[in-house]
Amino acid sequence: MDRGDGHSSHEFQKYYTGLFPYLDISADIYLIAEDMARDFPRVRETIKQSALFLKRYSFYRINIHPVHPLPSEDLLKGIYNDFFQIVSPFNREGYLHQSVSRIMILPILVAEEKYDVNALNRCLDFLRDRLMVPSIYIPGDASSSGIKGIVRSDKERIYLELTGGNKLERLMNTLGVHSVFDELMTWANAPVKGSLRGCPSIILIEKDGSIYNCFKSASSKQPVSNLYSMNSLSELHMTLESDGDKWNNCLNCAAESLSLMKDTLRINDREKEAFSISFHLGMELVKQEDYKSALEHFDRVLTEHADFEDMGNILLSKALCHLRRNENEKAMVTLEEAERHMPSSAMIYYYKGLCEFGLRDYIEAIDRLQDALKMGYDQLPLGDVYFYTGLSHINLEEYGDGLAMMNHAEEFFAEKSPLYYYMGLCYFGMRDLDAALDYLKRALASRPQKEDLSSIYFYLGLCYKEMGRYGDALLALKRARDTEEGRKDIHNLMGYCYFKLKEYDNAIQSFMRTVEIDPNSAIDYANIGVNLREKGEIEKAIPMFKKALSMDPTIGFARKHLAEITKEPS
Repeated sequence: MDRGDGHSSHEFQKYYTGLFPYLDISADIYLIAEDMARDFPRVRETIKQSALFLKRYSFYRINIHPVHPLPSEDLLKGIYNDFFQIVSPFNREGYLHQSVSRIMILPILVAEEKYDVNALNRCLDFLRDRLMVPSIYIPGDASSSGIKGIVRSDKERIYLELTGGNKLERLMNTLGVHSVFDELMTWANAPVKGSLRGCPSIILIEKDGSIYNCFKSASSKQPVSNLYSMNSLSELHMTLESDGDKWNNCLNCAAESLSLMKDTLRINDREKEAFSISFHLGMELVKQEDYKSALEHFDRVLTEHADFEDMGNILLSKALCHLRRNENEKAMVTLEEAERHMPSSAMIYYYKGLCEFGLRDYIEAIDRLQDALKMGYDQLPLGDVYFYTGLSHINLEEYGDGLAMMNHAEEFFAEKSPLYYYMGLCYFGMRDLDAALDYLKRALASRPQKEDLSSIYFYLGLCYKEMGRYGDALLALKRARDTEEGRKDIHNLMGYCYFKLKEYDNAIQSFMRTVEIDPNSAIDYANIGVNLREKGEIEKAIPMFKKALSMDPTIGFARKHLAEITKEPS
């Protein structure tokens, strides 16, 4: 709070109290006053208006935190006796209903550089006697020695000031980080845990009317609106709701708060709380596919809290992060450690199977995935287990077994296109070309991902080529080329089909594109030579055959053609 600049305190109160209906059912209000003797009337009016709001709406709860330098004992007693009178009806209500009062005064006293610990202790006792839970704010230039001994309960806090910015900015940053941490703690301890919600904070500056949607935006001087110039409170609400970029910022801010709170948690004997938050925050980051940041949180718990109660799950989650980052060896080491804590976990063997698949040891992958199935169907994503088992068989050219696994997987997948694609590959591998065509066409009709189109069209072209239907093959291959022009195999197969149709210029053009993509493709230089010979351009064909053989002397047909056209023995 600050003195108004062209706007009256009454005007601020009018706008401010109009925001009350937008509060959460349980809300915290921090009232920052630089001089409590001067700002007392406005702080008192705010508390009074909060009490009036709660009388009208009985389902709200508000914690009010007056934040101000520690005044003299007499001034503090006078101020808080007054506040006590305002909230006394709610204390009586809470007593009658055997519940916590719906309005609580929770002072945060800023201890200046030279403060009297004994006087501070007397002030704290005075507040406790009036059901007000006090906390102490220690500025960066003040000593915290002796403070810890006068804190009486885990609800009383010591705030160690964060560095950076001017005095007010440091104060707001410190309160903001604590607020974010408390929100994280509530979320981490919830029996039914939803996704981490965005920061619910709003900061109002009385002097200029600036409105910030979080403490971070306040420190960076980026207001989202102005209290004195907005058209309506509903407009402000819409502005806050439409801040689309805020979610990622909130997640980053939440992660940052854990690091910034390290010293404060230590002095408050709350370090274990951070480990629980790190675990759950890591899990949230996994959902957001930010595996690097998730690993940092999991490693923090594993390094600093070796007796964490959910060690098996945190190791399993860490292994998943390594898997998603294609760090298969690290994932396997982590899974071995996880198995010591969870020896009967089917998920461990499922992840081991994925590791072996990533390492291209497909025989081991099949064994691990089968082990997972033996340990417990109910623990596993069965569709994925069958799918990766099928892929492993396909990579081993065991197409019958691969097809059987893909058939098992089909009932678990709403998105059928990848399954139909691999079924088509299995039938192709078993030389059932009609069935292969059918499943590849099904894959096309099942809304495949854009990045999968080139492979589907390529194998369609390959099927047609094997059937001798070179024109149909080229139609499919052109669609594949249009989707992913830089694939060497597409241009190579197009060149072959053009050759079979005796369209030698088009064939040469396709093979030339192949060697542009891969200048070391010896066989495609030989293919160019064959087409040039068919055109009768012998002098141009000879250097192509020689180049191919210089790169790969084992290409027999290139040596044969060269011998024939130069009249040399093969």
